[in-house]
Amino acid sequence: VDDLKLRAVKGLSMGLGKLLLAFLFLTVISVVLLALAFGGVLLLGDAVGNYATGAFLVAGFFSIVLLVLFLLRKRLFRDTFVPLFVKLFFDD
Repeated sequence: VDDLKLRAVKGLSMGLGKLLLAFLFLTVISVVLLALAFGGVLLLGDAVGNYATGAFLVAGFFSIVLLVLFLLRKRLFRDTFVPLFVKLFFDD
């Protein structure tokens, strides 16, 4: 029973640590993407002479990226999480 408790604590702490790390990376990446999107709108707006057009171009780019991620969602996440959980629960 004690071994099971220790393995559960170890697994939960590793899982929580990885979850918090992923949240931190997601936050930093979001800030960077927001700054890049804002800069892209300003650059494209100056290039085409209209900031609204620049904003639509940047939104279109992110929409295409979102569509690609949506279409690849099963392959991306399955190949990431299955080995993580196997290593987490089957330590040997």
